[in-house]
Amino acid sequence: MGGTFLVNVINSRRFIEDQLASHAQDTATSLGLSLSTSNNKSNMATVNSMVDAIFDRGYYQKIIVLSMQGEILLERNMPIRIKNVPDWFIKLLPLSTPDREALVMSGWKQSGRVLVKSHPGYAYALLWHNFKDIFKWFVSMWLIGTILIILIMRVVLLNLKEVESQAVAVSNREFPEVKKLPWSRELRSVVTAMNHMTQKLKITFQDQARFIELLRKEAYNDPVTFLANRRHFLSRLSFLIESSDEFLMGSLVLIQINEFKKFNQLHGHEEGDRLLEKAARTIETECSKLGSNYLLGRMNGAEFALLLQNIEQAESEKIVKSVLVKLDQVNSLYNSPIVFHCGISSYTGSETINRLFAAADAALRITQGYSVSSLECFEKNSNISCNFSGANSLGNMLRDSLRDNKVKLHLEPIISCMGSELLHYEALARIRDENGQLLPAQIFIRLAEEMECIQDLDKLIITALLDCMKANTADTNHYAVNLSSISMKDSAFMDWLIQTLRKFPDHSKRLIFETTEYGCISFFESVKSSISRILSTGSQFGLDHFGIGSVSFGYLINLKLDYLKIDGTYIRDISKNMDNQFFIQGIGNIAHGLDIKIIGTCTEKEEDFITLKSLGADAAQGRLFS
Repeated sequence: MGGTFLVNVINSRRFIEDQLASHAQDTATSLGLSLSTSNNKSNMATVNSMVDAIFDRGYYQKIIVLSMQGEILLERNMPIRIKNVPDWFIKLLPLSTPDREALVMSGWKQSGRVLVKSHPGYAYALLWHNFKDIFKWFVSMWLIGTILIILIMRVVLLNLKEVESQAVAVSNREFPEVKKLPWSRELRSVVTAMNHMTQKLKITFQDQARFIELLRKEAYNDPVTFLANRRHFLSRLSFLIESSDEFLMGSLVLIQINEFKKFNQLHGHEEGDRLLEKAARTIETECSKLGSNYLLGRMNGAEFALLLQNIEQAESEKIVKSVLVKLDQVNSLYNSPIVFHCGISSYTGSETINRLFAAADAALRITQGYSVSSLECFEKNSNISCNFSGANSLGNMLRDSLRDNKVKLHLEPIISCMGSELLHYEALARIRDENGQLLPAQIFIRLAEEMECIQDLDKLIITALLDCMKANTADTNHYAVNLSSISMKDSAFMDWLIQTLRKFPDHSKRLIFETTEYGCISFFESVKSSISRILSTGSQFGLDHFGIGSVSFGYLINLKLDYLKIDGTYIRDISKNMDNQFFIQGIGNIAHGLDIKIIGTCTEKEEDFITLKSLGADAAQGRLFS
């Protein structure tokens, strides 16, 4: 387009130069004819009048009347003054104004000549005007053309922008597909290839997650009821007993279907399996209100084991009686009566696994003498309260702590598996009992949820942690704190949290929030939304107690997590457990593919820490580093 503009300007100059030459020639010819009748010297007054009449119009630089001998009879000159035209334009585009002449005749004789030269002033003004018009047209066309090109490119490249967003989404562990394909062949190929790659990545992740989940079920779940198998139940119970902060009191319940062998003979093994599955689902449904405070497994044949964590004996009995009522409803499905027997033993903080099972089994044997569904508690009158007098006393302590803003934070380090350096601390909440002893969160968290004050407790813990961070200005460490899933699904609490984090942006970037996998799954959509809001403030987010649930790992693809904390059941003595090693390695492959780190909790032995390193874990936490 620039070349077109230049050619137009040059052609305009040539045209004007031709016009100047033609104008001068026409004037010279016309004046020559007019003077042919007045060419003698005695008639010079008429000649002057005629020349002045033409010259005074201002279109001519000079007009000269000559005799045939070259004598100047009359001469008129006008200095060159060009108005309203820039000097740089005159120098850039000089105009050639040639002289033109015509003969003056006297009859058939040549009596003189007339020389005429056009004045370039008007020509420059015309050329400048044409230049401005052409330039305006050029700029207008350039702008219109540019806008059109931009609009066309936007339309053409619109899908390319979607491809860019798709690539960013994949890097953020999302797998969207561009639905609308562009019309251009090249871009269509690019979009199609990206869609294909995205779907392949998604399928690969899902297949890998399903494979690990299948292996986990085979290793840890009963194939008939899909509950924890005997080995996994005992492993989990052993871990809890050895973790005083996790399991302070509770009950072990053995539930047995009476004369199950006879039922199989009467109805067949397939119907027997269906009965086991119905019983398992009934117990699960009745215990689901306990959240993550229970563990249910199938020990053998027709015997189930139910572990109630951090629940007093009186409440445990109520729960088991409720379970029995629901189990008895299964009778309506069969002609022959089905009897369920339950034996309960209490955990007070000092019992071993063998003692717990022996006590529960002894209570179970007593009920086997009854012809109706029944339960029996071993050592029913023993004191099961270890650190406090009961739920009412604990409730009062909790209310006092909330009222007086009293909470103690215990910091536990998380250590990198790469260089053994500190990554961050986890802030664990403690409150003091009536004797001044610090009670771990597992004791009062469930009670706070039942008392519907868990949001206030979470606010108190977060405020206390922020106060500590603000008080120590030289501290640059990061801190993790747990949130209840109930708080995370509470919009009022989340509004308070986001407002608080935005008020302290420098501190929020050093905060990491966690919730349990069980809580996340229970309120998935609410927790997912809350995680996104928390991440928008610059804080991070992780899942705690990962792996104890029975859900597929495919949900991880929909969460923006920074790390997973593997439950201690899989970490303790992992150096000796090949199944747990394979599980951790598989989870690591899935997590790292989604840019999620994995942290092994309850790491207590150096050999377990070394094993975690070899399996690709990113960090570890436990008594080994305390």
